[in-house]
Amino acid sequence: MRTLVKNVLLIDGVGNQVPNSNIDIADNVIREVGSDDIFRGVVYDTVIDASDKVAIPGMINCHVHLGMNAGAHPMNALAAATQLQVLMQAIENAQKMVKKGITTVRDCGAKEFEILLLRDHVKKGVVRGPRILASQAIKITGGHFTGRVVDGPIEAKRAVREQIYAGIDFVKLMASGGLGRPNEEAGIPELDVEEMQAAIREGKKHHLKAAAHAHGKESMLNAIAAGVDTIEHATFLDNEVIDAILEKDLTIVPTFQPYYQISTLGVGAGLASFMVDAAKEIYEEKLPRFKKALDAGVRIAFGTDAGAPFTPLEDMVTETRIMVELGMKPIDVIASCTSVAAKTIGLGDKVGSIEKGKFADIVLLNGNPLTNIEKLGDVYCVIQNGRVVHTATGGHNE
Repeated sequence: MRTLVKNVLLIDGVGNQVPNSNIDIADNVIREVGSDDIFRGVVYDTVIDASDKVAIPGMINCHVHLGMNAGAHPMNALAAATQLQVLMQAIENAQKMVKKGITTVRDCGAKEFEILLLRDHVKKGVVRGPRILASQAIKITGGHFTGRVVDGPIEAKRAVREQIYAGIDFVKLMASGGLGRPNEEAGIPELDVEEMQAAIREGKKHHLKAAAHAHGKESMLNAIAAGVDTIEHATFLDNEVIDAILEKDLTIVPTFQPYYQISTLGVGAGLASFMVDAAKEIYEEKLPRFKKALDAGVRIAFGTDAGAPFTPLEDMVTETRIMVELGMKPIDVIASCTSVAAKTIGLGDKVGSIEKGKFADIVLLNGNPLTNIEKLGDVYCVIQNGRVVHTATGGHNE
């Protein structure tokens, strides 16, 4: 099948903005990008005139929880749900995401291996949703979130071996506490260096990257020493942590949205007071520390912690708006949720930019996000793997 998107303002994901571009799609791959001259004489099955639209690569969220409901207390709901209920929640969320132009996600944990099943059914075309990389969190006894409990390096090694057998795409490590229950301190270290090293070593044998949930300084330094590839949340950054991140050429995924939403909505939205107090502390700490990391040149990949309190899976606007308000240029924010995100999760050779040879994941917007970042949410058409899977009128190709 041959498709042409013509006369579009192209934001290619790697820093270029090109007016009046044409995108030639053959089956599921971008065959060519260029001027009108090189496409004359070609017969297309579908031609999309996008002269009043803006094209960006399919967007990527590096930190989601497809099995969570984005309500006031989603972790409680997750803990109480059956695996089947979690899977149904994940299917619903996946369908919402792709309609908003989110064509790839990295799922950072549900209950067991439900998201691996969803991943495989999306790949087969049985369920509509974004391309999924999935894992199961590894945590200590009594630690933050849900997942595979380990105590000691030997148990950590065994856990990753079991997860690899199940088919995980990356290793997810809970290096610190978080925001989920009374008296929990987000900055407290949980998994120690030796436990994370054992887990990461097993993953590397199978070429798997490792992501660490880490709010506190000590937990981030532990994760860096253990050999992680990304630091999720990265709240209490300081110069020592920033220097260590830069030295190892690592990436952070800041996830501002849950803490912003909880702080803003407060107890009136059904949130527990301990959550509001903790979120306010985290959010107030994140802002100046993030600016320092940004100014130092730390690489930022987009992630929202989608599924967390009042953080809908399909919302790309709130987080990107905060990133712009904190000093990121809109074109860098777009790169963060396209090409940078793709490289971060190990798919940089396949997705993340509108370039010859990449998978044809393309989003057509009704406005220019370089002048108004909130236009990332104004989606006209979504092309995934070369097929139109959603249009603003509600139609889609089966």
